[in-house]
Amino acid sequence: MAELDKEIQYLPIEVKHLILQHLPIEQIARTSILCTQWRHVIYSHPNLIFDQNSYDHWLKNQCYTPFKSPVDEFLKSIIQILSNYTGLLKRFTLYVPYEEVWKNSHSLVRQIVSMVPKTITHLCVRNDAHDMCQLKISLFKELTHLELDRCSILSRLQTTLFPKLTQLDLRRVCITRDLVHALKRIAPRLERLRLRSCYGLDPDATTIDVPSLTELFMDKCRFYVVLSSDTSKLSSVTIGLDRHWSSLIGFHQYLHKLTRLEILDFYTFRVLCQGLKQIELANDTPWALQTLVIHGIDLSESEYSATGLIELLQRAKNVRELWIKDTTRPGRCQSDESLSCRFIGVTLDRLRTLSFTFQCVSRVDVLLLKCLLGCAPALVNLNIGFGGRLGVSERQNVVKKLLEFYRASLDVKVTYVEDIAVP
Repeated sequence: MAELDKEIQYLPIEVKHLILQHLPIEQIARTSILCTQWRHVIYSHPNLIFDQNSYDHWLKNQCYTPFKSPVDEFLKSIIQILSNYTGLLKRFTLYVPYEEVWKNSHSLVRQIVSMVPKTITHLCVRNDAHDMCQLKISLFKELTHLELDRCSILSRLQTTLFPKLTQLDLRRVCITRDLVHALKRIAPRLERLRLRSCYGLDPDATTIDVPSLTELFMDKCRFYVVLSSDTSKLSSVTIGLDRHWSSLIGFHQYLHKLTRLEILDFYTFRVLCQGLKQIELANDTPWALQTLVIHGIDLSESEYSATGLIELLQRAKNVRELWIKDTTRPGRCQSDESLSCRFIGVTLDRLRTLSFTFQCVSRVDVLLLKCLLGCAPALVNLNIGFGGRLGVSERQNVVKKLLEFYRASLDVKVTYVEDIAVP
């Protein structure tokens, strides 16, 4: 044991960082406390991740008086680590928990952000309080990834704030027209924009004009969006609409430029299909769509799901990967024999991978899968996923029904998995 301790003692600091890279920050802190040879590692570790798990672990193992805020004590412990930090920090994540009684921790948060080295490349600040946290992050010139939750971001400055920023994640942030227009100026190299549960104050549509943008992710956002003609590099869009606020206005005409489209819910899928009926697209303009991912098709709504899916597949003839997840809800599925007739004329000659997730066992589910297999003569990979509610007997029933109408040839690889992870 003594010889092993000596070998650990002479390990290079880079190797120690590589070992601790696979552990959460609370385990790293515990290791530095229990072992004197590793005590200095936490003060030079390149990734400091203080997330919700770190706070829960700290809250469970620390003793504090009821007259002190546990949030403030947690933030003060982070300040102590940063004050003794001597390494080259690359990634920093701060989770600010919400407490009903203690709500005056923003000054400590600002102090922590000011102590973070300005050479970091990844910065994440997640605020669980209801009020917005005002942060000065304009000095982080080396940032490549920025993630903010209920934190304001500067937008009125005339100079470039983040010259190397390639990914921006905003959650529960007010998206104003000035902020969207400033993205082109403050982050000229922005490639990935992710918006979750964001809201806007402008009654008119917000135009996204970022020439370098290649990926757009929007989920439950409460504002109208128009894609500018300058977003010529945009190739991947993931979208999920808020039922009462959002719209796909100004979006359909750019579908022929995308190579990947992911629809996150049935409501968005229905709005997309309705929009395709209202606009006129040139029939001779083929879509470049190669990957299509659809979540939450409600097969009980046959008016929208079957017809809409067929129209979408007829326009996306070049699709190579088709992912259908969360198709049905138990108790609402009804058989529809006319579904196979609607798929007559639909051809997916370039489809190579088909992934289908069963949430329940119904005749409509199996019939839809049968129709999709009949449209894909060049299929190579067939992935069958099962939702968490399906038991062993129900899964065996799915396999039995699949084998009744489909015999996998040597050219098609069939895989049964617990759940299908979307790329």
